[in-house]
Amino acid sequence: MARFSRKFPAVAGVWIIACMFAGGCSGGARQGAKMDGDASGPDPITGELLRNGDFERGRAGFESDYTAGTIMQAQAYDILRDPHAVHDEATSLSDHTTGKGLMLAVNGGDAPDRAVWSRTVRVRPGTGYIFSLWLASWYPSAPAQLDIRINGQSIGRITAPALGGTWKEFRGTWKSGGTEKARVEIFDLNTAISGNDFAIDDISMTAAPM
Repeated sequence: MARFSRKFPAVAGVWIIACMFAGGCSGGARQGAKMDGDASGPDPITGELLRNGDFERGRAGFESDYTAGTIMQAQAYDILRDPHAVHDEATSLSDHTTGKGLMLAVNGGDAPDRAVWSRTVRVRPGTGYIFSLWLASWYPSAPAQLDIRINGQSIGRITAPALGGTWKEFRGTWKSGGTEKARVEIFDLNTAISGNDFAIDDISMTAAPM
């Protein structure tokens, strides 16, 4: 559960190695490897804008204001197969995509202004889009309350299931208007330190059918 908010000190040398091999440094800065440029277009086959939304490529394709590589402290995340494998008190949980893959596991905290996940993509002006994700709790106390925003405007909120290990879908729509870029962000509005532990999988954004 999200009981620890203290950041662990870095050790010279080890800190640098962790940054190189883990794909990002802890300490509150935005983390996550970029993929296909800062504002990628849709996948030419599927039309998917948010590539690696199933997290099978690890930290590629998104950024986060949370600390990377752990779920043992507040305001932190990791890409893993089962939270229980790294946290004894977590509910055992398989990913939503195949039941055998990876997910974004998050230990929430009192930081409603920090993006858990974010991505900038190119969009077509005058086009409607469908955004979706799947959300679960890996510890049922104080379920997370996510707010999904595109270009700073909320397109909807979702509360994580009270029952640990159960996936729940969010689906919302957004119209691009005259813009050619969309900044997609996910925030956790719950400020509880104990509990507020959740997982996200299969984040998707595609153009709505004409």
